[in-house]
Amino acid sequence: YICCKMLVLIWAALLFSANSATGRASKSVTAEAGLCAVIPCSFTHPDTFKPKHAIWFECGLTCSYVIRSIFSSNNQNVLARYKKRVALLDSDWAMTKNCSIIINDLTEQDTGSYMFRVTDGRSGLTYNFETKVNVTALSQKPTVTSPQLTEGQQTTLTCTAPGHCSGSPPEIIWKWRGTGETSSHVVSNTSTETVVSQKYSSTLTFTPSAKHHGIKVACWVSFLSRFTTEETVTLVLIAPFFMFALRGKIHAVFIGSNGMGSEGEALTLTCSADSHPPSLITWMKLHSEEYLQNGTETATLVIPNVTAEHSGQYICTARHLNTTLTASASVTVMCEYMAPICLDNCNIYGIWHVPQFNSLFKLYLRHTEAFRMFPFDWTCRFRTIRNRVM
Repeated sequence: YICCKMLVLIWAALLFSANSATGRASKSVTAEAGLCAVIPCSFTHPDTFKPKHAIWFECGLTCSYVIRSIFSSNNQNVLARYKKRVALLDSDWAMTKNCSIIINDLTEQDTGSYMFRVTDGRSGLTYNFETKVNVTALSQKPTVTSPQLTEGQQTTLTCTAPGHCSGSPPEIIWKWRGTGETSSHVVSNTSTETVVSQKYSSTLTFTPSAKHHGIKVACWVSFLSRFTTEETVTLVLIAPFFMFALRGKIHAVFIGSNGMGSEGEALTLTCSADSHPPSLITWMKLHSEEYLQNGTETATLVIPNVTAEHSGQYICTARHLNTTLTASASVTVMCEYMAPICLDNCNIYGIWHVPQFNSLFKLYLRHTEAFRMFPFDWTCRFRTIRNRVM
């Protein structure tokens, strides 16, 4: 008898385990009026149980899924004030066992506890966890984004309502007020509303002028015509400006817009424009149509190993809005002349190294007869030119 009784108890325990069901949800959720609340939820069920209908119901004085349902997947017995406001987040909830819901268009009345139940069409399982939803006053503000404002250039302000909800679209109104002026609504046809990824936003497009500087622009958002919030920004207008500069150097030899450098050195020319909006800068050589360098705000032309052929005038052009300015840099590259070892009487003539033209000119005057007597080639660094008699 005792043996049989123990077998019955073991069988009952195994049967209970095979038909056990568990569920899990957040104990409490806090959300703001006019927005939405998401209740995360998951559940399990016995293998023999086939979920068919999901039911969420509220708990007041009593918890009854018959008379206090806020959501039912078969749309039966749902309280009128919750219809079209509550939805499962996962349409394939029976397979994924995801019973999470979203409650949109929250009001203070939605504060309370909620429970979940699932049925197979004939019987059902009620999960004994409760989730408390606390609805607080609306405190979140809309987000207003504004690019840099430039006089005469069309711009767009964007106002994004708070929340990531899929409920009733909020009303979004733009208002602006100058110094000492009362608020005025922006003309409605300058504002458009869109919903992207459950975000509601409105844009305001206009062309700033000097009168807009310092004006306060407010974005006013209303949910359910009851819960309102707003954000205000002050417009700061940046007038177009344009300052043009030209800098150049060949190491320490070529400085400023005019100067001389020697072959083999590096040429660096920098042209810049401090402007708003940014300017387009280009470098070209005079009588050439080839762009040597270009950039925005600054363009630096670098020639690492100059030769005499790089001498000439270089033109920098800066284009800003409807204004075009040019500056030029005159580059003179001088040869560093060297005389090879002379053919005769080397102790007298030796090797001459003349870094600048004026020195070479004087040398010619001093040694004219010698050059006539000993004509030879003079080397300009790595290039060779024929000796000239002055």
